[in-house]
Order: sequence, then C-alpha cells, then structure tokens
Amino acid sequence: PMLDAQPAAMRRAPVPVAAEPDALEEPAVQPLHAAPSPLAEPTANGTPPDVLALGFWARLGRLVQRAWWLFLPLLVAAAAPFVMPLLRLGYIEGVLSLLPRGDMLTDSFIELQATFGVTTVFPNTVVILPPAPLDLSQRAWLNASCHALREVGRNVTEVMRAHGRATGDAVLANYTMDASDFSGVMIQGGLCTGLLVELLESPLAKEWGDMLIGAFANAERTATKVKVTTTLDPFSTVGQKWIDALRVALDASQRWVPDPSFPHEAVVVGEIHLTGMAEEQMDGAAATFASLPRVIGATLVIVMCVLGLAFRSLLVPVRAVLCLVWMLIVTFGVAVLVYQTGVLEAWGLRPFSVSPAPPAPHALFWMSPCIAFSILVGLGLDYDIFFMEAVVEHYDHGFSPRDAVVLALRHTGTTICVAGVIMFLAFGALLLGSTPILNQIGFLLCLGVLIDCFVTTKVIIPCAMAMLDLIPGDANFWPRERPVSGHAIDPSNVNSRRTTLMPSVAQRHSIGPANHFDGAGSTPYTDANRT
Repeated sequence: PMLDAQPAAMRRAPVPVAAEPDALEEPAVQPLHAAPSPLAEPTANGTPPDVLALGFWARLGRLVQRAWWLFLPLLVAAAAPFVMPLLRLGYIEGVLSLLPRGDMLTDSFIELQATFGVTTVFPNTVVILPPAPLDLSQRAWLNASCHALREVGRNVTEVMRAHGRATGDAVLANYTMDASDFSGVMIQGGLCTGLLVELLESPLAKEWGDMLIGAFANAERTATKVKVTTTLDPFSTVGQKWIDALRVALDASQRWVPDPSFPHEAVVVGEIHLTGMAEEQMDGAAATFASLPRVIGATLVIVMCVLGLAFRSLLVPVRAVLCLVWMLIVTFGVAVLVYQTGVLEAWGLRPFSVSPAPPAPHALFWMSPCIAFSILVGLGLDYDIFFMEAVVEHYDHGFSPRDAVVLALRHTGTTICVAGVIMFLAFGALLLGSTPILNQIGFLLCLGVLIDCFVTTKVIIPCAMAMLDLIPGDANFWPRERPVSGHAIDPSNVNSRRTTLMPSVAQRHSIGPANHFDGAGSTPYTDANRT
C-alpha cells in the first residue's frame, strides 16, 4: 500500500532479469582469425583507426616507427656532442664537496684551514717500521732515519721546483721542503735527536726517554710516526703532485747510506709508509676510477646474459645495452658540462654551481659518478624490461613486432612516465640542498630517469625495433619463437608481419565490458577464467 501511495514519478522502474547463458544472443562478431588487422587497415586519410583510439603514446610509437630512418640518426647525432666532454671527465677530492655551501660550520672550517693550514686539520703522517723494536732507542738508527728524512726533503724540493718551472708556477718554482717540516722521535725542528734520546734512555732519565719515545711510537715500539707539514693543500692538484714526489723519495730512503763510497755500511731504516686523509682519498679515487672501465664492462656483460636468458633472445639484450649506453653518455656528458665546464654557472643556481675551485679545478666529486652509475643502470634496465615484457607478451600472442610495440606503448607508456616522474621528484629533493655531492648525484639521477622514461622507451626502442623489423624472420626476437597457439590463423587473411589478432573497436564494443577475447578466437570468456 505504501508503494501504491507513492507518486508515479518516484516509482523505480523494474530491473530486468538477466537471461540464462544459453538464451544470450550470439554476438555478431566475426572470428578474429578471419578478420584483417585493424592496425593495418588505414582510414581515408591514411591513419589506422585503432591507433587513434589507443592514445598518444601509441600514436607516437607508430610515428617513430614509420620515420625511424630520421629519428635514429638524429638520436645518435644528439649524443655525439657529449662524447668529448665525457672523455674529459675529471674528479676532485677533499671534504668541501661534502659540506653544505654557505653554512656557518663550513665557513668556520674554511677559515681554520686558511689560518693554520690544511695539514693542521688533516695532517700527513709518515709511518716507519724499524727492523727491530730496540732500534727506536739506538743512536745509529735514529741518526740514519733523521738524515734519510732530510734527504727526502731535498728530493721533494727538486721535484716540485721542476714542476713549477714546467707549469710556469712561480710559487712552486721557489718551493722548499725543509727538514723542519718533519717532526718525530728522530728529528725535531730540523735537528737530529739521536744523542738526546740516547742520553734520556740512560738509567738516570729513562722515564723521560720512555715518555719521548712513547709520544711517537706504539707500546711495542714496532712502529713510529713522523708528522709532515706543508704549505700546499694536499687535496689540490699540486698537493697530489707533492704526495707522489714524497712517496717516491720515501721509497728511496728505506736504506740510508752515510757514505756512497762504503755502501756496505748502510743502515736499514725499515719500511716507510705515507698516510693521511688526503692520501686515503687520493688512493681510493685512483683505484676506483682505474677499475671503473672493468666494472662497466662486467656490468654490461652480466646485463646481456640476464636479459638473454629472460627473453630467450640475442638481439633484445644487445639493443637494451646500446640504449643504456646512449643514456649514460648523454647523462654524464651533460653533468661534465654543468659541473666541470660550468655552462649553467651564469644562472646563479646553487644546485648547478661548479665544484669549489681553488686550489683544485672544477670537476665532479670522485664519489658522485660512481654512486650514480649503479643506480642509473638499475633504473634504466627496470623501465626497459617493463616495456619489453609487454612487447614480448603481445608478440607471443600473434602481433607483429611493430604492432606489439604500439600496443605495449598503449599499456605501459603512461605508467612508465608516472613512475619516472615520481622518481624524478624523489631524486629532485637532493637538488634542493646545498651539499655539492648531493646536488651532483641528484642531477645525474633526475636527468637519467627523464631520458629513460621519455626518450629511451618512447623513441629509441621503437626506432631500433622498426629498423630490425626490416630483416626477415622477426629479427627483433631472434632466436625466440612464438608459442604454439590452439587457434589457427587463416593464411588468406595474413598481411605479412603486419597482421594482428587484436579485435576491432566495433568487435570489442559488441562483446560488452564483462567479456573479453582470448586473443586468438571469437569465443568470449569472463574474468573468472582468464589466465
């Protein structure tokens, strides 16, 4: 009665009851194996109708495939200007790149170095291992090691003055490393202390002698240290030259010959090593960059092996590595132009400022390219594999390589771009700070991600696959073979490699949103039994 009392306008129309499955009318759809490719049938203006319906990335993919002969040379030419800057890739060391620019602590640190010298903050230390522990208190060994250090100073002076004359540096041309630059148990103020230590080691003053030796030696007296001071910045290019000269001179002084006429009377000083923050960074950076070509080569070989096994193809990993190398060349080439050449210095933007110059040249901090390389390889392959997995899936379902790329762009283009933008925003936070090393790493990662998402997967891969598609036999996936399908394809409707099994727009609408094609026939199936 309440329903009868409601106005007719408010009454809800009865919901029709769905018919039984056997009562459903068979959709007026021709079998897919009897239908020509919708991607291969142009409209009156020459554009495939379903390409327009697939979206922007699919249209872009079809465009670059048709004009691959134009886009591919342009992309190669675009990377050429970055090859020369990349060959000039340099690096710097030190701690200024690890400190925020303009910070009060950084300014105080710089003032401390300028006032007292860099070696006051980061001292250089010579470690001597004498032949026997008792040698530290023997006058003969103390005098021999003292004279050896004096000779080291003279040798370093000659090397640095020669370097100054060769480079036209007036400061280095007059550089002198004096004996007073060494401070140890055997030398103080440029004077040898062998006699003094011998007197202090006497029974009457042994306590004072042990205190003096203990200040420069370990408890077992198996090693002693000598502090080395210099007016040069050991983190600079000149400072590294000084370290090399000092090491060469120290190696030659492990045996001291008082009189060259009697070499058999030489005194063995022992093993001599040079250590310090500057030396550690110098050795670490040199060893890292010396092994970097081997690391890059091994990484690319491993990548090719993994991709070859994953896609069961030889050309897919080769193409992926070439695209990856193209991205790395452009990314690191631009980074060299920004942080080493200073092409963006005029903008006055702190994240794109060159490295702290004096006394070292502008360059990337030595850790920045090493850290960014591994991350960029991982991200680049991640987007490449995600895209190629969709391409291979469509290829295995009977699509031609060209159509498989178009459909893969439809399904993954926006997803890859959104993922790239998210990573760009995450890495972009490193550009908001004022620490040079973080700015450099953030710039490398942001640029590499954008190139991968918007250039490599959208332009380079479709161009490369379109070029390889000219080779008979689906060379893009060779020697991979399509899986055997349970549905036969009518050869009379196969249009070379451009035939596809994709249903047309009209066919998809006639099926309805609840049913889907299985990719090879006209029998619809529901999401419940989809695999």
